[in-house]
Amino acid sequence: MQEAIDSGLPPKSILEEGLLAGMGIIGEKFKNNEVFVPEVLIAARAMNGGVEVLKPHLMEAGVETKGVVVIGTVKGDLHDIGKNLAKLMMEGKGWR
Repeated sequence: MQEAIDSGLPPKSILEEGLLAGMGIIGEKFKNNEVFVPEVLIAARAMNGGVEVLKPHLMEAGVETKGVVVIGTVKGDLHDIGKNLAKLMMEGKGWR
């Protein structure tokens, strides 16, 4: 993540063409039974770690806040990957 930032890639491109595209590949492989839940969870954790590094750069890049969205899952739900992906995509488009 830091390497992409240091190379001058736009934060929005890193998010959309890197992190979200990578999760799209994992999602497709999961759908085709090529990978399973543990691999999806590992990918989601890696993406979340990358987003934490990228988030300040997205804000600096002037991603204008369009509004606030409230999203969540049932307490204790371990299947929050979809929620996290939706959250990331919304943040990348300017929603808080």
